[in-house]
Amino acid sequence: MPAERIASVSLILTTLLCCGIALLFQCFEPRKSAGEDGLSYADLRLRGLGSRRGEAFYLRALRLFCGALFAFALFKTLKSGDVSFALIGALASFYVYWLLQPREYIFGSVRSLFSLAADLLGTFRRKRLDRDLYTCCVVLKNLAIVQKSSPLSADVMLEKLAKCASRELKPIFWSMLSMYRTGKGEQAFRYFAAAVGTPAGRTAAGIFSKLDRINPAELLEQTEALIDAMKERRVTQGHIQAQRNGVITMALATATIMIAMLDFLVVVVYMDLMLMLSQAW
Repeated sequence: MPAERIASVSLILTTLLCCGIALLFQCFEPRKSAGEDGLSYADLRLRGLGSRRGEAFYLRALRLFCGALFAFALFKTLKSGDVSFALIGALASFYVYWLLQPREYIFGSVRSLFSLAADLLGTFRRKRLDRDLYTCCVVLKNLAIVQKSSPLSADVMLEKLAKCASRELKPIFWSMLSMYRTGKGEQAFRYFAAAVGTPAGRTAAGIFSKLDRINPAELLEQTEALIDAMKERRVTQGHIQAQRNGVITMALATATIMIAMLDFLVVVVYMDLMLMLSQAW
């Protein structure tokens, strides 16, 4: 029957398309650019978002989603006998995979969707981490004051900070402390700076790296400078947000007034027109 022939042809075409898509997936496979710690760009961005999964897990999930999309299109083709479903599903799965690959740029200089989404999600997370880091800096300042006569080691201080950290900041502290205890001090502090991803996080990582080499007076001075800088930044951000809200409110009020004036003009013109028509008749 024609429907069975169409289904057979569509099945052959979709199989060939599936093989072609698999080959294209391999051709467009992002090359892993390892950094100093052997981590790719995707690994660093995912860790910066607080995810314990890396690039390999993200790629598996993306391939599974694209495969499910293509399988649904193939099912629709076999059920309806229309090969266009398979063609649309193949193209859709290919473009979804290509656009959502964990890389920084597409076409050489255009930011990828993965990178833009990581920036957007990372902005909210960095704000929360900055607030939590402020509390840890206050604790570090108190430790520097209380233990002024008998300074604590960096290991003990970092452990105390890890215990009092928030739920989101605690895993970062414990990972840094684990690296530090295994002799990977530089890597531990670079990881902390990258995981927090803010200027305050990088400054705090620099202070943590010098805990065993500076006296309590210097530690207190540097910690107070960091706390003051974080306060000033929060005040500046508050002023910027207030100005932005004021501009939005003024724009909405102006638009409302303009709409009301236009409505008034329309009513006046309509009344004049009706008056002219009544006089003409």
